[in-house]
Amino acid sequence: MKKLIVAMMSFIVATVSTTVFVPISSAFLGWAGANNSKYIPTNNTQPYDINISRNIGNSKRPCIAVDSHGIPHVVWQDNHETKFGTYEIMYVKWDPVKKNWVGASGSVYDPSVEPEDQPADINVSYNIKDSVMPKIVLDTNDRPHIVWVDETGNDADIFYVYWEPGLPSGPGWARADHTKYNGSNADVCLNTGTSCQPTFDLDSNNIPFIAWTDTEYGNAEILCVKWDETNHRWACVDGSEYKANGPFCHGIVSNNSGLSVEPSLKIDKSTNTLHLAWADQSYQTNSKTNYEIMYARWNGASWVGANGSAYDASTGANANMSNNIGDSRAPSLDLDSNGRPNIAWQEATCTVGIGEILYARWNGNSWVGANGSTYNPINCANALVSDSSVGSKHPKLVLDSKNDPHLVWYVNTNDGVSEIIYTYWKPSLSGWYYPDGD
Repeated sequence: MKKLIVAMMSFIVATVSTTVFVPISSAFLGWAGANNSKYIPTNNTQPYDINISRNIGNSKRPCIAVDSHGIPHVVWQDNHETKFGTYEIMYVKWDPVKKNWVGASGSVYDPSVEPEDQPADINVSYNIKDSVMPKIVLDTNDRPHIVWVDETGNDADIFYVYWEPGLPSGPGWARADHTKYNGSNADVCLNTGTSCQPTFDLDSNNIPFIAWTDTEYGNAEILCVKWDETNHRWACVDGSEYKANGPFCHGIVSNNSGLSVEPSLKIDKSTNTLHLAWADQSYQTNSKTNYEIMYARWNGASWVGANGSAYDASTGANANMSNNIGDSRAPSLDLDSNGRPNIAWQEATCTVGIGEILYARWNGNSWVGANGSTYNPINCANALVSDSSVGSKHPKLVLDSKNDPHLVWYVNTNDGVSEIIYTYWKPSLSGWYYPDGD
């Protein structure tokens, strides 16, 4: 196990109040802001190109996407002096000409302005109930598409909008049917259960595919829909109409008796194939019921595992990729250039009582670690990344252009704070490293 570094920041989880962006600088060795300010973690305050939100409210749940010009686009939830104390979804991108964070139409972000008074191209949700857990994906025109959990109705629902410059009323946030979003009309799930943990991606035609966790059907299930541009409706993955009250077609993916949570979705844009991972508490390993990491893809007719065989919802067969006796949670999925799944997750099997970060990829025949050797679910061999004594949680995975994995996660330290960890796999030395190569 090579050295890991505590990269970016140190914070107490309960009091996170800023949204921070820190890329790697080309001018000096280290993390830098969007305008190349050096990130110094010991500083009590950070420059405006690093500390994005810069207000006295709670700024949480950031999500970032980088466009074709290398410009970062960031969304987060913010409750800075909102009238009802609720969260709004905020969006900005870096403008290298104005040297400032701006909205989708170029409005300069002013952190002193309350979210409800921000310009419409910055305040995305714009309603009086909590809007939380945003995710962002950019389309082929670098336009932002955003999903979040919204409580505007009587329950938590999944909302989806994208930035549309060509609306009849002028540029604005639009629904999937290309009509104007009004603060309450972007509901995707359309049911009375609790809908949360959204994940989504766009296909090569910029069509959104969205998955989430939903309690509408007796227990937590994973649901997945796509936009049907021909019929202007949300559809199941088989193309039939999605109906919240049934028949359910293939809208319910997990479709089992236990809790199915924490979905992670990716589209292979070369074939527009849908891939999905989630954590599931429906199956027994050695007579013990625990969470397992499930992986399935849609083959055009049914959900199948990495081996191409049908996913059996009653047993988890062909989809259970963690397959061990400890709780396996929080999967993060990405696809390599061949459309094969790579998954990182939080695992309790390796060290009793301590969560570790594992990573495995499908090589066409089996799940293997970054070193290419077979993943052993009994002792985590070849998949173990973190190997810490304090617990590692909630990994996020992305592959670079060479298909090498990059990972971030957080650890709980002995002094009561959490730290963000970053590492990447270096094939030439067959190990996990941090940015300066050690």
